[in-house]
Amino acid sequence: MSASQVPPERGSAQEQTAVRTLIADDVYEVRDGLARLLDRIPGIDVVGTAGDGVQAVQLTDELAPAVVLMDMRMPGMDGLAAIGEITAKHHDTAVIVLSAYDDESMVVEALLRGARSYLLKGADAVELVHAIEAAARGESRVSGSLTKPLLNKMVETLAEERKLRADAEASARDLAERHAEIRALSERLASLLDAAPVGIIETDTADRVLRWNPAAERIYGRSAEEVLGRPDPNPAPPRAIRVTDGPVAPQSAEHTHSDGSTVHVEVARAGLTDPSGRMTGVIKVITDVTDRKELEAKLHHQAFHERLTGLPNRDLFIDRTNVALTAARSAGRKVTVFMLDLDDFKTINDSLGHASGDRLLVIAARRLEACLRPQDTLSRLGGDEFAVLIDQPQDAFTPEELADRMLTALRRSALLEDHPATIRASIGFAESIGEPDEDANSLLRDADTAMYAAKSHGKARFEKFEVGMRVAVLERAQLETDLRAALELGQFELHYQPIVQLDTLQLQGVEALLRWRHPQRGLLLPAMFVDQVEQLGLMPRLGNWVFETACAQLTAWHAEHPERADLTMSINVSASQLVDSHFVSFVEQCLAGHQLDTHSLVVEITEGMLVTQTAQARAALQAIHETGVRIAIDDFGTGYSSLSYLRELAVDIIKIDKSFVDFMIAEEDAATLTRTIIAMAEDLGLQAVAEGVADPAQLARLVEQQCPSGQGELFSCAARPEYISAMLGTAQSPL
Repeated sequence: MSASQVPPERGSAQEQTAVRTLIADDVYEVRDGLARLLDRIPGIDVVGTAGDGVQAVQLTDELAPAVVLMDMRMPGMDGLAAIGEITAKHHDTAVIVLSAYDDESMVVEALLRGARSYLLKGADAVELVHAIEAAARGESRVSGSLTKPLLNKMVETLAEERKLRADAEASARDLAERHAEIRALSERLASLLDAAPVGIIETDTADRVLRWNPAAERIYGRSAEEVLGRPDPNPAPPRAIRVTDGPVAPQSAEHTHSDGSTVHVEVARAGLTDPSGRMTGVIKVITDVTDRKELEAKLHHQAFHERLTGLPNRDLFIDRTNVALTAARSAGRKVTVFMLDLDDFKTINDSLGHASGDRLLVIAARRLEACLRPQDTLSRLGGDEFAVLIDQPQDAFTPEELADRMLTALRRSALLEDHPATIRASIGFAESIGEPDEDANSLLRDADTAMYAAKSHGKARFEKFEVGMRVAVLERAQLETDLRAALELGQFELHYQPIVQLDTLQLQGVEALLRWRHPQRGLLLPAMFVDQVEQLGLMPRLGNWVFETACAQLTAWHAEHPERADLTMSINVSASQLVDSHFVSFVEQCLAGHQLDTHSLVVEITEGMLVTQTAQARAALQAIHETGVRIAIDDFGTGYSSLSYLRELAVDIIKIDKSFVDFMIAEEDAATLTRTIIAMAEDLGLQAVAEGVADPAQLARLVEQQCPSGQGELFSCAARPEYISAMLGTAQSPL
């Protein structure tokens, strides 16, 4: 932020959306602290800072701020002088006095010189922001702590005026001089009333209005002509004011505007007396705090609700759950907490981008809300995690039925970036009757434990918490710790499953499959750890290790068996790798570094990834394809792809999902589907590969349907590299 910043052009977005603000204070720490505070407030743009009155006037000329925050005591030209110059030349610039001095004469003088508002330093952020926004709208604000000195000044001025009038009436001596003094005092009083940013109302002992200043007109929407001589339309609280009381501290009240709306105000009052000390009326200072109340309510809402979905955040959820548990202890009823985590949400974020991920979260929030009653609490705890609190028994649903209802509501197809997407979630729930050792965090932890049990049992389901599940939580935490160390310790390895030509049973290539040789648990398959790898953000690094290692292995086999230079390597690639801007160059470096023919590599992506690709991922696939590397669609038939995707995208190979091959002998429908996919692939010029071939009957049917290639346990399980080396050395088929 610099004082030399150039103001934006008229009509720019910045000018329309932010209040351009200049800060003037001779203490660097004060103006810098204010600038840092206001820079964090949306809708306020600090355009510069000034160290004295002269610089404040110069920068106002240059930058044309909407609001100037002005210190009063500065060397050289002080704040009062600077206010006079600024307001004389810049009628559209509002000056807010920000002073450390609770000086009533200074309050009055600043207002008379054109200051829009007056705040004491140390005012809270809400009051400061409120004053800036009000000043930009042409409204005035006075710090609540300054109401009393202003009220004192009004009482003093009115008393002096009345004394002069009484003296003038009692004595004709120096009458002209007395009248001149009265006129001067009346003019000053009128200036004060006009300049005051707060409503000033004088009433007689019958509460009839005698004075009603312009600020009172703005606050209540009633002109002085409408109310003078009539009872105050918003009478003061029913507490008698005694002359000896002095000014009554401001009291909060709800008054009525002329349009019927409610005006939140603070009312300070003081009694008025004649020279004999007799009570003659009341002076009231009215501060409109409606906007401040609304801002406080808004900030309170923001503090306890998250911005994207508008749902209660974790803090509010914890508070409501603790309240519910306290009530449950005395009422003997159950409290139920659900934890929901969207399955594979990271894939959506990585493939379609964060904007689509946010859109999916909002859709999920609205669908979950529709499943609940108004008295239930739905919260977004963070990321893709939601929580539900049921603190009163559901008449229509058991917890199990409600969980199933939420899963069903989420499963409806949604459209993201013109791609159909299905929202799936894992849900865990826990119940409590408010045991003494239970609180919101422990109940939420148990629901979270049950939710992870649902994930481990296949996702898109729900589980009820059982005490034994806590062991699984400890195991999962240990697994995550072990995963972080596994890459550094070299515990991952690749096994390779042969892909054969079905009519000759000759080896065509292999698919690289990841394994984790855990020091205590032995050899682990990807299904046991890959979700945690994604959640920990390790997939790009691990995926690139897989790619590099597979390329090195293929180069070694080509060198050992030059007659098998046609042997291919299929490598699975994750969505997080595809959206990495360096991945294409990484693939090119691997090809060059290992001196591989590009046609010997096949990059495999799942069918779900094919549908949910972003433009960035599509561009990456296209660039990889243009190098000569072939693209395969894994698990084909289980997702939502269509012929249009196969025509538009760089695809060379379709891998028929194992679920179709498993039932193609027992179920004719499955056999018909495999025949259709094989024929479609041939028509599109694509190679079909059947996955999961497990017995001779399946092989015979696939050969009959003219499927060119396949892999599965019938030929070989995924095996260590030396097994494939031996196979290549003997020139034997997998069978």
